[in-house]
Amino acid sequence: MSFYGRWRVVLAAASLLILFQGFLHSYGIFMNHMVEEFGWTRAAASVPMSLIVFGGGLSGIMFGRLIDKHRANMVIALSALSTSLGLVLLSQVNSLPTLYLLYLVVALSSGGVSVSVMSALVSKTFSRKTGVAIGTSTTGFAVGALAIVPLTSALTEMIGWRQTYFVNGAMIGLVGVPLAIMGLRPSYHQSYSESAKPAVAKLHKQFTLLSLTYFICGFTVNMISTHLAIYTVSVCDSTAVASTALALSIGGSVLSVVLVGALSEKIPMNRLLGLVYLARGLSLFYLLYARDAASIILFATVFGITNLATVPLTAGLAADIFGRASIGVVFATITFIHHVGGSLGAFFGGYVFDLTLSYGGAFLSGALLCLAASFLSILVKPKPYDAQRLGPSTSPIS
Repeated sequence: MSFYGRWRVVLAAASLLILFQGFLHSYGIFMNHMVEEFGWTRAAASVPMSLIVFGGGLSGIMFGRLIDKHRANMVIALSALSTSLGLVLLSQVNSLPTLYLLYLVVALSSGGVSVSVMSALVSKTFSRKTGVAIGTSTTGFAVGALAIVPLTSALTEMIGWRQTYFVNGAMIGLVGVPLAIMGLRPSYHQSYSESAKPAVAKLHKQFTLLSLTYFICGFTVNMISTHLAIYTVSVCDSTAVASTALALSIGGSVLSVVLVGALSEKIPMNRLLGLVYLARGLSLFYLLYARDAASIILFATVFGITNLATVPLTAGLAADIFGRASIGVVFATITFIHHVGGSLGAFFGGYVFDLTLSYGGAFLSGALLCLAASFLSILVKPKPYDAQRLGPSTSPIS
């Protein structure tokens, strides 16, 4: 593929992530309104976020396998269309079962435009400077949070949360579907040699280490993205500060993902990944003592810088270790484990609050887990294995 064609894929992937992830991670805004309107507990209202991350991760494996074998642009267009319909229907929600059902549909549909699938597509397109390319595409997630989350918050205040769901769904349908068809064409599936893969024991060890660290990543990210807005409102009594903090906690990575991608060409990716988790853990310790708008915004900024910085590093390590031929399904599987952590983290935050009337225990647990992830990251082997030691048909997920 030409230089133009490769970077067209990166820009299309980034643009799709702006739309999808910005809308999907605005749930904390909708949750605040629905808790007030329907009187639901925070634990019950947190379930849709768990469905988003768990269902999206599960469907990501399916979409990862599909893009390994079929035309990616049409696969992603189908994902966009079905997600659009689900969001439009959410404007009619009146009960928890309906809310859960529709978010399950949205979660399963949206897996095609996830960070894992977009990262896999980009890694297939680039044989060199993969970290930079993945980091650039992943900025779409961060930009989406910075732009879409505040916009969603403003819209809910102006036209109501129901109409905002409708507008969000319509935007994904009208913009996302044609963008996927045109921006990701033609099919860029490439053939890679499958004659060499790491010895199965070492593969499983690396797979386990990457999966554990990414599980912790998902746990902490989704706990914060679900509960930071409502926690900020309780502390500062300001929806404006809450939406700003939520946007920064997700979108603060807009530059850091590119930076870590570039640094990964010079510094071992496992060491960079360990530093990212260390910084995230320290930020969560700081949140335990944040009691005003300025301190919460500072936390959100630091946490946001680490939020997506794990993506190009984890994807780059996976591509190096497991190869690019099956990176779609391999990284989607690792990301599913990330989403399992995310679903537990989103619910855990609400459960701890309902049990103790405080988020302190949840934030402390997240901080300690990040310190563990920092240590585990150092144990991941950052270089590809020697092809002469490899067997013909081993796989960490077969």
